[in-house]
Amino acid sequence: MNKVYFLENIEINSENQDYSHITLFDASLYYESDKHELSQYFSTLEIQNNNILISYSSGFVYFKNNVITNANGNSIARHFRYQNTRLRGFLIKNSSNEVNVEKLSNNIYSYHVNVGHGNCSFVVDQDKQVIWAIDCSNYDYLIKSSYQANIQFCIDHIKNKFGLSDFRINYFVLTHPHFDHYSGIDNLINMGAVNSNTIIYLNQYYSMPNPIFNRILKRIVQLGSKTVEPLIANSNPTLEILYPSNRVVKTKTTIYNHLNPIIAPKPNNASVVFNLKSSQNTFLFTGDIETTAWDTIGTCVPYLRECNFYAVSHHGSINGHLRNYCVVNKSINSVSDCLDGRALPIIMGRTNSYLDVPSPRVLSDFGNVVYSEKDQNGKNAKFLELDWSNKILNWH
Repeated sequence: MNKVYFLENIEINSENQDYSHITLFDASLYYESDKHELSQYFSTLEIQNNNILISYSSGFVYFKNNVITNANGNSIARHFRYQNTRLRGFLIKNSSNEVNVEKLSNNIYSYHVNVGHGNCSFVVDQDKQVIWAIDCSNYDYLIKSSYQANIQFCIDHIKNKFGLSDFRINYFVLTHPHFDHYSGIDNLINMGAVNSNTIIYLNQYYSMPNPIFNRILKRIVQLGSKTVEPLIANSNPTLEILYPSNRVVKTKTTIYNHLNPIIAPKPNNASVVFNLKSSQNTFLFTGDIETTAWDTIGTCVPYLRECNFYAVSHHGSINGHLRNYCVVNKSINSVSDCLDGRALPIIMGRTNSYLDVPSPRVLSDFGNVVYSEKDQNGKNAKFLELDWSNKILNWH
C-alpha cells in the first residue's frame, strides 16, 4: 500500500514555509490490518517526484522538500471533497430531531480512557444499563502508538462490573471532526458497540474531506443509524446543549445561507458544548472549543455553574480556557471563572503532547485537576472510573 499522510490538528498558516519540523502521520500504518478495503482510498495518494498529497484540517496541500503548497485543486482532493459532501448530504437528508432520549438515573459511572493525545469517554447508567459514548480516539498520531488495548480493557471492565453480555452504545456524541476524537469509531463499529440502534449526534454540515473521516461517515450511512444535529434546539432533559445555537460550517457557502450558519474555519470551534445530566449530577463536555467560540456563548449562565464535573476543553490548552468576552458577565475571563470552583476538572489527553499542554495557567486556575492518563500519584493508568453519586475516583 502506498503511504498517505495527514496533518490532523495542525494549522497551516501560509504557503511556502519550511515545515521540516512536522512529524507526519502515516495513515497506512494505522490501517495496517485493513489494507484491502482501504486501498480504494489510499492507493492513488502517492504523488510522483516526492510531491506528497496531504490532508489536514482545512483542506489539501502538497509537501515537497519540506515546503507546503496548496493542493485543493488536485483531482484526488476534489474527489474526497465530493465524497464528503455526498455522505454528509445523505446523513442530513435522513437525520431526525425527534429522538426519544432516556433520562439518566442517579447511579451513573463514567469512564475516561487513556488514549494518548485524544479523548474517549463512556457513561454508564447502572440502573437502566444505558451507555453513552463521547468521542473515541484510539491512536496517538504524534507518537505513532495505538491505545485500542486500553479501550478494550475498559470495555471488558464495564461488562464485568455491570453484568453485560454485550457492550452496546445507545447514544454517541462526536464533539467535532478531528482525528484525536474520532479515530476509534471504526473499531467500535467493528465490535458492534456502535450499531444500527445507536443514536449518533454529530455535526453533519461541517466539511472534513479526508479519507479516514469519509470512511467513518460511509460506515454510519451503511449502518442506518439515526443521526441528530447537536444544536441547542435539539436539547432534552438528559442532553443539555449549550453550543452551537445553529449549524456550524467551515466556510461561507451559498448552499446553507438560508440557514444562517455559524462560520468556524477551525474544527475545534465547531465543538458541541453540552451538559450530560443524571437525576442529581451534571457533567460538562466541551470537545476542543477555543476562545473564539467561547466568546459567542451566551447560554452558559447558569448552566456551567450547575455542573459537577468538567472535561477540560482542548486537553487543557490555554486557548481552550481563556475568554475575552462574556455576554452575561463582563468579569469573566476564563472558563474557571464560569465554573466558579464548583466542578471537578478532568483533563483528557497526553501530558506534554504539545508545548504547554496542559497549560500552567489552566492548572493554576483550577488547582485540583485530575487526569485520565495517570492517578493522583502520577502512576500511568489505562482509564479513570468516576462514580458520580459518591464522587469516588478510581484509576485502573
